[in-house]
Amino acid sequence: MKVLAFSDIHHNLVAVRKLRAFQSNSFDAIIVAGDIGNEAAVEFFKILSSFKCPILYVFGNWDHSLSYRKNFGQNTHLVHLNVIRIGNLNFTGFSGCPTNWGQNPIALRLQQAVEEEHKESAGTDRQANTSFWKDIETFGLEAAKQRLRSALEIETHRRYAEALALADRKTLELNREALGAVVKRNGLDPRSTIVIAHERSGYLRRQLPGALLHLYGHIHRFSDTVYAGTRYVNVAALDRQISVRPRHKRNWITSDCRNLNAGSFVTIEVRASRDPAVKCSFLPHRYSRWTTLKDRRFNGIDWIPEELKWAKSSDPKILQYEVSIL
Repeated sequence: MKVLAFSDIHHNLVAVRKLRAFQSNSFDAIIVAGDIGNEAAVEFFKILSSFKCPILYVFGNWDHSLSYRKNFGQNTHLVHLNVIRIGNLNFTGFSGCPTNWGQNPIALRLQQAVEEEHKESAGTDRQANTSFWKDIETFGLEAAKQRLRSALEIETHRRYAEALALADRKTLELNREALGAVVKRNGLDPRSTIVIAHERSGYLRRQLPGALLHLYGHIHRFSDTVYAGTRYVNVAALDRQISVRPRHKRNWITSDCRNLNAGSFVTIEVRASRDPAVKCSFLPHRYSRWTTLKDRRFNGIDWIPEELKWAKSSDPKILQYEVSIL
């Protein structure tokens, strides 16, 4: 089985189109480990659907507004506390992370319980944050910050904040336990099971000891380690933009510079021996033409001609031009 896996797209559909342009329909599954982007999700899955294979995904902290009941297409599968079987492999996992659990059902239930227990403080918190933006206009930024701090430093609010923090930690614990229950209920063989989450899940050995693979993102760098019989692979970030200047131009100016998407992704081949071959690759461009700048003064999407600058992100001319300069 051959799998394409990546994470942390952060609304960067230009990078997604670049990935699609250079990958053939040769995969048995696409795995997305979260941080798609609330506004980009529909178009994102539309692009991936052209791969003609199952798309398995979880949500991350950038997806906090996305409903777990939303259907993004016939071939897309949210694996949150769910099991998808492809060939001889099982795929499962859970969505969200402590940075922002979003619409995670366990998180919503615990947060609602805290809100009910601390009704007055919760109302004060919302009112203070709403007033903050009005206070900036009336009193200035520094005075508005002081008024906000004063409103939130009362004892009742501290207890409310502590309860919310405890609920966050409990959410992670309960999601891991729920994952363990899914594994047990479905009688999954760990050596045939791939776990997907946005952030590396500690204590995975308790819920699924000896799982074949644990794929995740969140920390924007590739890693491949083995712990307690499980292969942990950080599939890195597709949204990685670099600023470059012409390599062979001695005297260059700002307008000569470009932003290029150089994010990474992972291909995984699971063989009959259950010894996955994992390879990390970067989005291609002509490195021979460019020299990477040490800073990111020109951060943004890949450079496109001025006449296409305000074109819609779905405009095929943008993709066509980007591919032509690689």
